[in-house]
Amino acid sequence: MSPKLRLNLLNEELEELNMKCRKIEEEFETAEKELLNSKKEVSIKFLNFQEIGTDTSRDDTDLPALRNDLSEKATDVKYLTEELQQAKEVIHKLNLENRDLKEAVRKLKRQTEVGNALLKEEMKLYHQLEMEKIRREIDAIRDELRDEKTLQAKNNRALELLRKNFASAVTSSSTLDSFTEDVF
Repeated sequence: MSPKLRLNLLNEELEELNMKCRKIEEEFETAEKELLNSKKEVSIKFLNFQEIGTDTSRDDTDLPALRNDLSEKATDVKYLTEELQQAKEVIHKLNLENRDLKEAVRKLKRQTEVGNALLKEEMKLYHQLEMEKIRREIDAIRDELRDEKTLQAKNNRALELLRKNFASAVTSSSTLDSFTEDVF
């Protein structure tokens, strides 16, 4: 799984846990308020019980119910407090993991940038070397062409000299033949 995808998943999970944490905090606050209200009710009823004193049978039945209710609410508050602590620990752990993943993404990004820069520089050097190689080949071809043109010019002059010599030899030979015919 890529670090970015994992980071996104962890961010979503972190958001869900934050929402659960807020919900647990709200439930915790509600339970605390209910506990406080129950304590007030118990103390008020207890005061009323002391003041009135006549309805002892009714108050005696309400007191255990209120104690049970208070005990249940205290248990709920304890449970919610534990849940809240666990959620905070998970959120802290996810925040650390999130930070580590962000750092890993930053490092990968830097490595990619450095790699791209090196690749770009390597391609530039390769291009320069290829251009230099092509220039040398072009220079070599030009030198060969110049040498060939020079050789062609020499050959043409030599051929022209041969023609002239041959033409003058042919002319001298025909004059000599005519002269020998005239003499004989």
